[in-house]
Amino acid sequence: MSLNSNRHLMGDSLSSLTVKELKQLENRLERGITRIRFKKHEMPLAEIEFLQKREIELENESVCLRSKVCKSVR
Repeated sequence: MSLNSNRHLMGDSLSSLTVKELKQLENRLERGITRIRFKKHEMPLAEIEFLQKREIELENESVCLRSKVCKSVR
């Protein structure tokens, strides 16, 4: 990506762009924002899924440990 492209994305040096180029830049920014918002919502969902799996693992481990404790007490 060129230095001018970066400047344009940051809202700088826009006066040299044509209306068509401005529209293309706007579309590009909107696509980027859409991807960012999707990722922002995707990350907590992945974290929830991971924590739910971890909860099941810990519950299974707890059952196993309780069973061992009960057997050792007898």
